[in-house]
Amino acid sequence: MSIEVETRAPEDSRSLRELINDVIDDSRNLVRGEIALARAEMEQKFERLAVAAGSIVGGLVLAFAALNVLLAALVVAIDKAGWGIPTWLAAVIVGGIVAIVALLLVRQGVKALSLKNLVPERTAANVQADARVVRNQL
Repeated sequence: MSIEVETRAPEDSRSLRELINDVIDDSRNLVRGEIALARAEMEQKFERLAVAAGSIVGGLVLAFAALNVLLAALVVAIDKAGWGIPTWLAAVIVGGIVAIVALLLVRQGVKALSLKNLVPERTAANVQADARVVRNQL
């Protein structure tokens, strides 16, 4: 959302006080517009984040149940394979591998959810463009 600044012809006979009041009013309107844009953009980003988090939680619940069954089957398979590995050691091996994979996945997820992904880029670009317009008119 960009606020258009009204330009006036050089023959404008308004007083300096009126011109300053116009600049103040235009600046005030510009700031209000940018705040509204930032608010709307952040709401949109948080909605996406909430939907994504809901999907992740639902998938994790189902994956957890499936993983428990599969890991138990893997422990039994290692025990029955005839390699001479006792059941308790098979469980420790499988559990250790799963713990390492879980740690790597959590680290990756935390990195993906960093605050830099929530920056309102469009608002920042608009503020920079508005600042250029104001500088050019002064």
